[in-house]
Amino acid sequence: MDLGAKRLELTRPGDAERQVVVPREQDRAEWSAEIDFVAAIRRERPVTLTDFATGLGYMAFLEAVARSAASGCRTVIDGGAIA
Repeated sequence: MDLGAKRLELTRPGDAERQVVVPREQDRAEWSAEIDFVAAIRRERPVTLTDFATGLGYMAFLEAVARSAASGCRTVIDGGAIA
């Protein structure tokens, strides 16, 4: 993801090149999942998009992405999935 260029790219195992992903217009919105999740935990606003377990799994995924980016290697997400 290139936030400056507002571009999302996808590479699947075995692909030689990245593919640009263009979201449908109705799927575009300002991203606030992390803010919404933390606000729900703090009881600052109600949960509207997902339940706690799904939000926790998503945060574990983001943590694994950060570890992978820092190390340059694959990393294990808590729960056994690989990112």
